[in-house]
Amino acid sequence: MMQTFKEEVQAETKLISAYIGYGEFLKGKAADEIRRSNFWTTWLQSGRIEEGLCNYEAAIAHFREEVARLQKQEYDDGLGGARSVCSIRLANTLLRRSTANEAEAFMIFQEDLDRCVDPLYRENILIQMGTEYRKLNK
Repeated sequence: MMQTFKEEVQAETKLISAYIGYGEFLKGKAADEIRRSNFWTTWLQSGRIEEGLCNYEAAIAHFREEVARLQKQEYDDGLGGARSVCSIRLANTLLRRSTANEAEAFMIFQEDLDRCVDPLYRENILIQMGTEYRKLNK
């Protein structure tokens, strides 16, 4: 039994992350839905689950919600915080969904590059961007 609510939430979050990491997306989705019914949600994990299940429309919706939430509250230090991670996930998923989303994905990548000051994180953004564009044969 968990000692505090915070520890219980952390344990549930780690369990869902483990399910995602091992490709057990249906188990992760079930655990995520239980957690959401308890009013604790992380849209990033929900998006990763839907992405793993190839439900890109739902994944994009989850990522958009998380980016919007993080834009309101997170101080952006330019070092690739949660907002940047979620933005990059959103851009990657947009490109995987359809080439029609290319302009929006490029805009998200560019905004993240403009905010970023850490050269290693900038390199990571460019690598991810290049990988997704190669998958589109561009």
